[in-house]
Amino acid sequence: MKIRARAAVCNHMGNVRKNNEDAFFLNGFYLPLERMDEGGTYTADVSTPCQVYAVCDGMGGEAAGEMASFTMTATLSSLMESIVLQKSVRTEINKAVQEANQAVCNLNKGSGCTLALLCLHEGKATVAWLGDSRIYLFQKGKLFRLSEDHTQSQRLLNMGVLDEAEAKKHTMRHVLTRYIGMDMADLLLQPSYGEELMLKKSDVFLLCSDGLFDMVEEEHFAAYLSQEPARAAASLVEAALAAGGKDNVTAMVVRIEECKRRWL
Repeated sequence: MKIRARAAVCNHMGNVRKNNEDAFFLNGFYLPLERMDEGGTYTADVSTPCQVYAVCDGMGGEAAGEMASFTMTATLSSLMESIVLQKSVRTEINKAVQEANQAVCNLNKGSGCTLALLCLHEGKATVAWLGDSRIYLFQKGKLFRLSEDHTQSQRLLNMGVLDEAEAKKHTMRHVLTRYIGMDMADLLLQPSYGEELMLKKSDVFLLCSDGLFDMVEEEHFAAYLSQEPARAAASLVEAALAAGGKDNVTAMVVRIEECKRRWL
């Protein structure tokens, strides 16, 4: 199954923060730890049967958050290799999450990061996440959120204690209930998964940190995602910065250009 995708990521420290705890994995490319504060826009034009994309948002203060998000992205290189060998996608994602989780737990108490992951394989998309970095699908002019935040406010929303408007402003909206860096004792940390999707030409996926959707309402995303990936990613980040840029911000846009079976 041939999958051709054009992808771009735009990453910025924001207008307030003094360091950049956001990290990304652009199908094999990620910034080394010493360059994470640089940010920038990066692109990829990929034609391979298996592709992996991710956004991570670090937490823990000082260098702890940077180390956590970098550790998670660095772990994803081995995930790509495993999936290329046609192993079970979810099994390999779980292994990568558990490996990164143990490594981050060994770094420093209190350090951690989120994960928003998109894997394209065999003409399908698998999405997985931990924390409150998000994954969206823009398809035929409509925007769909594929992930559900692992936060205390989302938990209260699911229980019916809060409504959508209250959850957006709640003081616990960024208190994470699941993330990379959790001490699970004898339990294994696993991400949540969305429904596996069959890829269609012109599907557009957006992976982003909370620095984007906290500044820009998701109802405005569609207007940006109609642009080509590099312009879309940069425009989304520019909009977040214009709205205050109170946090690090990352937007990754992946557009499906071709998805068809190779006949022998």
